[in-house]
Amino acid sequence: MAHASAPDLATQISEYRQAIDALNGRPLVARTLDVGGDKPLPYWPVPQEDNPFLGLRGIRLALTQPDVLETQLRALLMAGTNQPLRIMLPMVKDIAEFRAVKDIYDRLLQELPTSQRATDVQLG
Repeated sequence: MAHASAPDLATQISEYRQAIDALNGRPLVARTLDVGGDKPLPYWPVPQEDNPFLGLRGIRLALTQPDVLETQLRALLMAGTNQPLRIMLPMVKDIAEFRAVKDIYDRLLQELPTSQRATDVQLG
């Protein structure tokens, strides 16, 4: 969230690997990007709402820009090779939102060779 523009895949992989290496084999628990409310980003405009803390944010907002969410999930999977990884999805309202993210996640698992991605992953 400290970037003026959306961090690219290589930047995210590098930053996640640093965090993973510091954990010495313990699981990295990463939360997917949650903007809106009190956390605006210069590269991700959030529409004005009566109550921005309950409206379009968390995973609902991430699904409006699936390329950004996909890049983050891909970076986490690639950075976590041979390491336990826990991916938290913020503000999931219903099973349809979870399934939408799971579809992206499952596609990435198919695209990335097992040797180049995390295999001990919990998503939720």
